[in-house]
Amino acid sequence: MAKPKFGDRARTFIDDYTRDLTARDLQRVFTRETRAMVSFFTQGTQQADVTQKDLLRHPFRNARQFFLAFAMRLTAARRMLYAGAAVLFVIGLIDGLTPDPGEPLWDTGIVKLLVAFGLIHLILLLEVADRLTLKHELNVARDIQRAMLPAGTLTVGTIEAHGETQPANTVGGDFFDILPRVDGQVLVILGDVAGKGTPAALLMALFLAMTRTLLDEALPPAVLALRLNEQLMRHSPRSRFITAFIALFDPRTNEMRYVNAGQNPPMVRRVSGRLEWLPPTGMALGLSRKATYEENTLTLGPGDLLLAYSDGITEAESPAGVAFEDEGLRVLADQMGGLSAGLVARRVIDEVKAHTDDSVLFDDLTVLVCRRLDTEAPPPIPMADGSNNDER
Repeated sequence: MAKPKFGDRARTFIDDYTRDLTARDLQRVFTRETRAMVSFFTQGTQQADVTQKDLLRHPFRNARQFFLAFAMRLTAARRMLYAGAAVLFVIGLIDGLTPDPGEPLWDTGIVKLLVAFGLIHLILLLEVADRLTLKHELNVARDIQRAMLPAGTLTVGTIEAHGETQPANTVGGDFFDILPRVDGQVLVILGDVAGKGTPAALLMALFLAMTRTLLDEALPPAVLALRLNEQLMRHSPRSRFITAFIALFDPRTNEMRYVNAGQNPPMVRRVSGRLEWLPPTGMALGLSRKATYEENTLTLGPGDLLLAYSDGITEAESPAGVAFEDEGLRVLADQMGGLSAGLVARRVIDEVKAHTDDSVLFDDLTVLVCRRLDTEAPPPIPMADGSNNDER
């Protein structure tokens, strides 16, 4: 077999190196990602609220503050290596710009520049290794978090319920739950933990555990909200709270009793196409021990559906900065007639992602759909893989 030519090997290397690269990704590095990076490293500094205009107005002062903000986030040893590399770079640059004809080549500043280059790359490799280790751990946490949420569509009597979530980061603070009770009623919950990422995911797991522990007590939504609020006040940081929509559906009467604890108003689409919105009936959970929650009742007719969603849905922005808002849901509502709960949930997520044009999400996307069937559904037929064929 003939040995590949140098040009072919170079072309293969370039293709591998630039795989999945798009012009938009490259542009994002110098726009959105750079702004996010500056915001991250300047948190807690004097220039945290400084605009880009001010950054250019005082470049040396801001460069010094940014250098310190970045360096102080490194470990002590890496911080010293970084300082040493910076000093060597400056000295090497001065030596290179003011050469002495009598000094040897290795003492013209080139060696100092090469050492500085090596130290910077050593720090880079160490930081990347830490990041990849953390990324692996977060991927495991993501799998655990997904396993905690119900999969597929649950059908009980005349109601079918389905949830979908898309975290902005590897793990997120949005959640939903669909819990059949021993008395035949179905408890559905959609919630949003303040914040994003790992802290929100941990509080989300705590909330789900508390909810499932209280399930056997068969509490009405208002009492359940009070109990959950009390537990959050005891066990969560004061800076964290949870907005939640808690509803209890009775397949025998087709009534849904609900509490909206500071969550975005869920949308009810009647089979006629008329839309209703369910405003909050109490404050977010975990804010005050004096919180009270009012319980309202809703009746779902055949073909009616309820769509609960997190604020990431309505606040998702297009590349031009236009939010999806409630108007986007109103447009989608015209396309929901006759669709199953699962198809509605996935369509909402897909439409929001299309609206953002696959840009980086700044908040989690979560929807929970409950749909009243025309007639009571038969028991789901087990599939060969163990799942239920209950998707319509």
